[in-house]
This record gives sequence, structure tokens and C-alpha cells, in this order.
Amino acid sequence: MRPVAAYETTILDRESRLAVSAFVIPQHTVPDTSVLDDPDLLMAPLGLDNLDVTLKPEGLVPALTLMLAGLGAADAAGYLNQDVPLPQPPDPSTVEFASYLAYSDSIPWEESPLSGKALATVMVGCLAMGSRAVVAGLGAFLVVLVCCTAGVIVLVAAGETATEALTGLRARIRAFWERP
Repeated sequence: MRPVAAYETTILDRESRLAVSAFVIPQHTVPDTSVLDDPDLLMAPLGLDNLDVTLKPEGLVPALTLMLAGLGAADAAGYLNQDVPLPQPPDPSTVEFASYLAYSDSIPWEESPLSGKALATVMVGCLAMGSRAVVAGLGAFLVVLVCCTAGVIVLVAAGETATEALTGLRARIRAFWERP
């Protein structure tokens, strides 16, 4: 017997109705641990488009803001690489929720016992160990992907328009971590 576990949670702001789905795959569940050092290796199995955007801690809130605002993947990549100006300032409630996602202990992170961690805390720890975080595309949607020796975190906006994309992503994540 070889039991494995992954975690999925949806975080919703009742006021703005913004939501995000977070998928967490702990290291012991990852069938091929080489992907923990290189998020590019995870793009194809998860059906993600590489946007060539490496995420640094100071870019986390802007990336989450764009993901929540529904800015198209290509436009967001240009903005995050600072090649393209943002068409209009983001709604303050979107920035507030992105900050909450980055800095609150809301991401399930497997330690003993399972606890919530701030995404920024996990990301800084992962980057300190030489890992990478990236912004990827899922069709028209943005995905934040953090890979490190402790596991993988995949974040995507969870709204009515993302239902089909989320269903497909959920199935690909499950197929990935269920491999022997």
C-alpha cells in the first residue's frame, strides 16, 4: 500500500465574490520529484502554457491581482514582464483579496500537523532553496505555480467563467499525482 494525498481548497471573499482554487501537492505525493526544481517540467502534464514569467516575492500580489481580475494570459505576461502598461487600475477589492491570499495563513501546507501557511511565506522559503515560482496560462486564465522541495502549489481564479478550465485542471492534477 502506498497512500498519497493532495489538497484542494477554495477561498472566497463574500463581499467582492472573488474566489481562488488552490491545489497543493505535497512532495511525498509527487511521482517525479524532478518537477519540484523546475516548474517548466510541470507545464505540459497540467496543460499549462509557459508565459516566461518567473515570479519573485514582490510580484506575487500583482500576479494574483491580474489572475483575479481576469486579465488575459498574454496581456498579463506583458504587464508582469513590464513590457505593457496595465489598461486600467485594478479594483481596490481585487488588490485587497490578492494581498489576503498572499499574506494570510490560508494555503493548506503539509507539516505536522497540516496547517495553513501564507503563500508568500511558502514562496520565499521555496525561492531560498533555489526553487522557482512562475505565472502560467490556462487558456485565457492565469495560473500561479510554485514548485519547491516540499511540494507544488497551483492557484487559479475560481469564478463562473473558469468552471470548465478548473474541471480540466483538476483532472490533470489528479492524473499527475495518481501516477505510480
